[in-house]
Amino acid sequence: MSPQFRSAGSRDDEAARSAAPSVLIAGSLDADFASLLRILSDTNWSLCWCSTRAEAMTRLNCQAMSVVICDRAVREGGWKDLLDRLRSLARPPALIVAGRTADERFWADVLN
Repeated sequence: MSPQFRSAGSRDDEAARSAAPSVLIAGSLDADFASLLRILSDTNWSLCWCSTRAEAMTRLNCQAMSVVICDRAVREGGWKDLLDRLRSLARPPALIVAGRTADERFWADVLN
């Protein structure tokens, strides 16, 4: 599935949109991510959703993002692979890893 892009807020104000924060969501579009989209729908933030790490990297190579929110179990690699790729960008965005569970192994991975 190709990346889906939606610009929230006023479509008439190009300057405001270009200055608005941009968020890329990488992972399955489950109820948590759908809730996040609803929460941010009333902002001027630009939102982009990609279902795989490869789609996310393609989007990031074409468009700078302020934040990447990554599902812990993003397809085609994991969040650590995405983090490694983000580090190679000239202006890497902040990365937030989201998941329904945070067990000891996950925290050990994050902290290392």
